[in-house]
Amino acid sequence: MSFKHMKTFINSTGATIRQSKINDAKLLISNQFESDPSYNPNILLWKHGVNIEELSPIPIKTFNEKYSSSNGISLQFNALIDYPVVVGDVLYDKRRDIYWICCESFDRDEILCAGKLIRCNYMMKWQDEYKHVLEYPVFEINSTQYNSGESSNKTLTIGSSQHLITIVADKNTTSLNRGKRFFWDKNIVNPTVFKITQNDTTSMNYDKGLLRITVTEDQYNPNTDSIKKWLCDYFETSEITIIYTGSPTIRIGGSKILKVDFKETVKWSIESNTNAMIIPDGNKVKIKCPNDTSIINETIIIKAVVGNITGECELIVTGGI
Repeated sequence: MSFKHMKTFINSTGATIRQSKINDAKLLISNQFESDPSYNPNILLWKHGVNIEELSPIPIKTFNEKYSSSNGISLQFNALIDYPVVVGDVLYDKRRDIYWICCESFDRDEILCAGKLIRCNYMMKWQDEYKHVLEYPVFEINSTQYNSGESSNKTLTIGSSQHLITIVADKNTTSLNRGKRFFWDKNIVNPTVFKITQNDTTSMNYDKGLLRITVTEDQYNPNTDSIKKWLCDYFETSEITIIYTGSPTIRIGGSKILKVDFKETVKWSIESNTNAMIIPDGNKVKIKCPNDTSIINETIIIKAVVGNITGECELIVTGGI
């Protein structure tokens, strides 16, 4: 293109020379993105409460995977600027069955989004005040320093181990308060219990945000802590509690997995005017919602029956993606 022709084109579109160069670079990179050897078609953007099978791959290139004793395993990435990966995003690699948390993200000249991912090394599990069981992928390190790992008095000796947890910031995690207790161990026979001593919600307040949660060892309480369910301060109820992740909603055209903590035979049923379907699978059931905008805000009632005990929950139908 001649300079005269370029000026004519710029004047007709209202673009500056700089903006035209940016647009050209974005187009060039986009056209060549998927042919690059570092392009990873197996990466999904994880969302709490959304089943893995509902997620779609995101355009991303990953490279330079490495390990450090202080930061675990990290991975560099490039993403298209129109599909950015931001601090607080959780990515799932379906081929390797691992999770990553985005801890750095930068706008490179309005052309690329570049940054760093850190590999998750634990699934944090707890029960909220509504008796819903929540599980989040996290990165954690042992931050205990300069002590023997135990503290004691004449009555009791407990560990003084301290860990620092990095987790995505959302309504479920920002509400975690001091004193909340978890099982934190690979030993499933005699696991260690930890409790929150600090939830730092501000120091990584970029984009979606990350939380830095400090936990220290606590005493196991066999009267309230269920190793079988891997939940501390477990809420036992005389009725069946139907468990699901996320909010009590389901998208049109989407699906949701519900379950109960019973090994006995579970009879599932549904009450709805939406033509939603259920696919029972033992103590789990999959709800499939029709892709019909006319049923938005309708209610789907799911019931679970075990013997003479019945439990139910309501899902509100919401709009699609």
